[in-house]
Amino acid sequence: MVRSPGWACVSPTLLAGSSHEAPVVTGNVKARCWPAYAIPVAGLNAYYLVLAVRTLRASSVRGAARLFHYSLVYLAAVFVLCAATALLGG
Repeated sequence: MVRSPGWACVSPTLLAGSSHEAPVVTGNVKARCWPAYAIPVAGLNAYYLVLAVRTLRASSVRGAARLFHYSLVYLAAVFVLCAATALLGG
């Protein structure tokens, strides 16, 4: 497997199926650093799901705005966790 120097722990590989299937991103994660990424991201995902369900049930503009703003925080946090995981791995 070819590793780029910037991705010490996570090396995503793009697997393209047939023309009617969406591409799937998979990755190999080393055992020593996966908790530094996976556990916080699981918490971020859970809260995102809770906000999404609340927004669907309430159907309010305020809830939609809250979900949108959290999605920006979520994306930034995932990128920070990716960088931190890369630094921890090596």
